[in-house]
Formats: sequence, C-alpha cells, structure tokens
Amino acid sequence: FERLTFTSTFLALNDDIVETLREFVHVDLEFKLIIDLPKFNDDEHLKKLADNIKLLKNLLRRDIVIHPQLNLFNAASDKLKETLTNYKSINERSHLYFDQGVDYAVSFGRSKVSKNYQLKAYELLKNTFNRENESNMHFDAGKLDDISENIFTFKNGEFYYAPKIYDEYVNFYETNRLNIMHWSADEFESFLRANLLNQYAQMEELPCKSCDYNATCAERGAIKFLGHLGTKECIFPIEAYNRINIGKLGLA
Repeated sequence: FERLTFTSTFLALNDDIVETLREFVHVDLEFKLIIDLPKFNDDEHLKKLADNIKLLKNLLRRDIVIHPQLNLFNAASDKLKETLTNYKSINERSHLYFDQGVDYAVSFGRSKVSKNYQLKAYELLKNTFNRENESNMHFDAGKLDDISENIFTFKNGEFYYAPKIYDEYVNFYETNRLNIMHWSADEFESFLRANLLNQYAQMEELPCKSCDYNATCAERGAIKFLGHLGTKECIFPIEAYNRINIGKLGLA
C-alpha cells in the first residue's frame, strides 16, 4: 500500500492507535476529519480538533494528510440550506482551522433520509458550486484526472458499495450489498464490472448519454444512484466541472 486512509472525529487520541500508526513509516497517512454540521460553528470544538491533529503529528514525528469533511446526514433542513448556500464562508472557516478546504459528506443513506430531501440538498449543492468561482474551492468529484476510487464500507460482516456523490455516499442499502462468499479480490472486481456495464446500459435513457463526464460518473456509481433517487436530472454542477477541466475534452 502507498497510503492508508482513516476516518476520525479527532475528539480524542488513543495511545494504542498512535503506537500502531508509528509502525507505518513506509506509507502515507491520510485522515478524513468528520465534523457534524451542528458543530462546525463552534470555535471551541474546532480548536480542540485542530489541537489534537497537531498533537498527533508531533507524536508521530511526521506530517499527515487531513481532509475535513462536513457531515450533513443529521442536519435540519433549514440549517442545511443555510450551510449549502454559503460555501465560501464554510471553506474559509475550514482553512482557518485546518489549512485545508472542506468536502461535503452527503451520507444521507446512514439515516435513510427521504429521497425528496436528498434531491433538494443536491440541488442546493449543484447551484452553489455552479455559482461560486473561487480559486480555493475544494471538491474533486468532477476532476477528470483524479485517481479512480472504489469505496466499500463494512458493517456487521457485510460489504456495501459506496458511490462517489461529491464524496463517498456511505449507505447500507440492500441493493448496494456485495455477495461476498470467499473474500477474494475477484468478487469485488466482478461486482465493479457488472456495476459499470449496468450503468452504461442505464445511460441510454438518461441525459448522461451525451455528457462529457458520463465515464467518470459511471466509474463512481453516480448513474446508478440517480435511479436509486428516482430522477433523470443530473445532480452535479456541470458548469463548475467545466471550469476546473479547462484544457481537457476540448473545453475552453
């Protein structure tokens, strides 16, 4: 492995885990810092997280990669709207404490939020990213030169596929469960191959068919996700995608 990625709230440090991490001197260490939306405006809370991150770096005697993620899945609708329509201030606040822009963790599948609520949230996200034209905008779902990621989550002995919707959409829906019998790489590869072919078939009935980004959306499971939501409308900020891909696909 070249990199190990962990998810953490950084509310506390565990001595045993720190000692274990010290052994991985040959790989990059990356942490996805999960911050629940209600806590994002709490200066004391963010300072505590930043201090714990600094302490971990000192204990490990090395640098680590931090990716702040604003966790939206438990947000009230009015608070969600307020947050998603003010990306600039959210991103600046993240830079202030963590020297890094913030991703949106849209894992509504964890609490099985209604599809109507999710569609409204994605509409807000799409409009916000299309509207903003800041140089420090931080989102990677539309960059064509990104490394392709395949994310699987594990719960109660079962693996589930997590499509890349802005960031990975963690869910435990039965339709995303893998039928793993032998715990082999072949089983994961077979699932991914079938998933990809299925999405290219679905494209025939969707506007995705003529979109420049259909390949990257298919690889990230986004086209199948539209079917899950019961919509044929794109939930991604195509105008923002075009801005960050200038010089590719003949865009100018």
